[in-house]
Amino acid sequence: PTGNTKRIATFISEITEFNFTEIIPAQEYTDEDRNWRNEESRTFKEFKDPSIRPEIQNEINLDWYDTIYLWYPIWFWITPNIILTLLENYDFANKTVILFCTSEHVWIEKSVEYLQPYNLNVIGSKRFEQWAEKQEVQEWLESLGI
Repeated sequence: PTGNTKRIATFISEITEFNFTEIIPAQEYTDEDRNWRNEESRTFKEFKDPSIRPEIQNEINLDWYDTIYLWYPIWFWITPNIILTLLENYDFANKTVILFCTSEHVWIEKSVEYLQPYNLNVIGSKRFEQWAEKQEVQEWLESLGI
């Protein structure tokens, strides 16, 4: 992984003073797993079979939070299947959700649309370019009233 999305998450954590929890897959994604050009890679197989739900290794506790900043990379123009695992196994009822990702070329809108069946209370979404700086993140959060 490039670490770009985690860098933005760190900015958000610093600005909002929220902690963040990284979703850790039970089976780590190797560079070859993320090779979207290889039809035998895990990412390609997950894209072709949207029913695949990679397991999450760590326990995630959402009980303490009213607002959830959900961050993810864009794979094949949508969210990775492990995000669907999270949404199907954790209670997002009564949570405000803010989505963000990093991508050099792909916008977030299709991934937001892909998540609509989960009835999330999304109040904002943003795709950051890989070189986004903290000031841009701060301005976006302020535009959301945060």
